[in-house]
Amino acid sequence: MTALAAFSLALLASIVPAPSLASRTPSGPAVTISVKPVLSGFDWPVFATSDGDPRRLFIVEQPGRIRVAKKVDGKWRHAGVFLDIRDRVIDPRKELAERGLLGLAFHPDYIENGRFYVVYSRESRDPEKNADVVLAEFQRTSALRADALTRRVLLVVDSP
Repeated sequence: MTALAAFSLALLASIVPAPSLASRTPSGPAVTISVKPVLSGFDWPVFATSDGDPRRLFIVEQPGRIRVAKKVDGKWRHAGVFLDIRDRVIDPRKELAERGLLGLAFHPDYIENGRFYVVYSRESRDPEKNADVVLAEFQRTSALRADALTRRVLLVVDSP
């Protein structure tokens, strides 16, 4: 069996539920879930994550900003713009498409080295293409700010 066939089989097995699991009905008391807003005022938020400090939350706005919130006295407060790359990102509001700033990941040693990574779409430099998807590394300048000029492009992929 080739490696590709083995991988495909393992992937299929992990996706298709076993009949015994699929036919089970949960038992026990019903669980109630409620949603409570803690912050508002974001521009097309698509993702939120922490850098490891439970008092900081980074919110990715699809048009090209990452905003940071800080927990003070048990309440979340806006702490400003962490990174602004709106000038490099396709504004998703113009095309209503899955474009713009879409992802954020912190380096495993972020607290020490300040490096983090973002994925965004930009206008393609090739007139035959629609857009490019860019993976870039940036550097923070303080706990609550990063410098857009520290950008280091790691990968560019043509998007149809």
